[in-house]
Amino acid sequence: MLYLAYNRSAREDAEKSFGPNTECKTIDALAYKYIIRDGASMNGIRVGPRKIDWFTWRNVDIDLRYDEKLKLIETMEIYFASNFISLKTYLTETGIDKNITDGVTKYVQQMAKKEIPCTFGFAKKYLHILMSRNVVVVPEVDLVILDEIQDSPQVTLEIFKLLPAKRKLGLGDQNQSIYNFSYCVDGFQYLHDVADTQLSLTTSYRVDKEIAKDIQVFGRKYLQSSMVFEGIEYEDRTINNSMFISRTNGSLIAKMMEMNKQGIQYNLTRPAKEIFSLLLTIISLKPGCKIYHQPSKFLLQDMEEYNRSETIRTRHRTLFSYIASKHAKDKSIKTACSTIVKYGGQAIFKCFDIAKSHEAAKVKHHLTLTTAHSSKGLQSDKVIIADDMFPSFLTEEGTMSEEDMEQELKLIYVAVSRCKKELSGANWLTQV
Repeated sequence: MLYLAYNRSAREDAEKSFGPNTECKTIDALAYKYIIRDGASMNGIRVGPRKIDWFTWRNVDIDLRYDEKLKLIETMEIYFASNFISLKTYLTETGIDKNITDGVTKYVQQMAKKEIPCTFGFAKKYLHILMSRNVVVVPEVDLVILDEIQDSPQVTLEIFKLLPAKRKLGLGDQNQSIYNFSYCVDGFQYLHDVADTQLSLTTSYRVDKEIAKDIQVFGRKYLQSSMVFEGIEYEDRTINNSMFISRTNGSLIAKMMEMNKQGIQYNLTRPAKEIFSLLLTIISLKPGCKIYHQPSKFLLQDMEEYNRSETIRTRHRTLFSYIASKHAKDKSIKTACSTIVKYGGQAIFKCFDIAKSHEAAKVKHHLTLTTAHSSKGLQSDKVIIADDMFPSFLTEEGTMSEEDMEQELKLIYVAVSRCKKELSGANWLTQV
């Protein structure tokens, strides 16, 4: 059997549950095996291992404006995540300017020829293409299971369709689709025409039955009025591990600070660089500074406004206060600024160094720190919900769109349903 987990942490959890006859992988790992490690190519000849790296606007060496470079990167990423096989057909349908589409073609071809390092997005798309042409043939198994099918890019679903197996099973919960922003689609709908049977599972074989009752109340009120979410009864109430789940990286870092002070060891579910990137960018804001978090490059403009305007500096004693006020509806930026003000830049850089050491450690500690997005597919005996998960937007009129509100409510559902035996910090679940 082949079990395809949503991410590495979920794969590691699955390996503990399944027997020796099950191979647990992610789609990334599958693409790594055939495209990166084995170096499969279009003509069927192995060209040797490929290098893998990020590809950002800094790697774009053709004469384009900054916004055009970002558009080029976005166009390439959408193609990699799509169900298109032909790059030419995809680019024709986009209607994007030729100077950008020419750039996309150039860099995709360079990745294919090993002239530049490739991304995991490229590896998955190339695996999709080579499997569709029978250049890469994956061994047949009795059963392939794709987990979190409701939050899968089209390319993942196409690879799933191409994998040879006697039976295929897609698992997921449509109320837990929280990755719409990263080119994911609902696999249940996407594969509806090719599925033989669709079954509804009403029992969670993870969550304690009493906690499940509260989750069902919340779900029926905000997600689906007919939701049935039943749990199981645990005879052994021993807490062997715990998980702290926050909405934002800023809140997660604040928890790291607290744990470091107490000398408590912890595991992370993502690289420390990803977790700290926004805070380090805000701390480092000054002319010519290093941008750790490229999507937040717009904050440079906020810094320039603050430095230019005496009126702004009179109203806001610090740049962090100004940024938090200007982006008051952005929970990530607001929490990042409050964390910086509370602990200071030097302490956060020190925390970053400690987090990197935790990331590199192979030891599994009692406590795992994660955001709600990264908790997907994981489970823990005890789950502690951070304060920033509280849905204050439900009582704050006009703070976000209905679509964004739905995503936040689904995120809460994902977070609270990670627990097995004990849920802490979510007493508001049936009261909001």
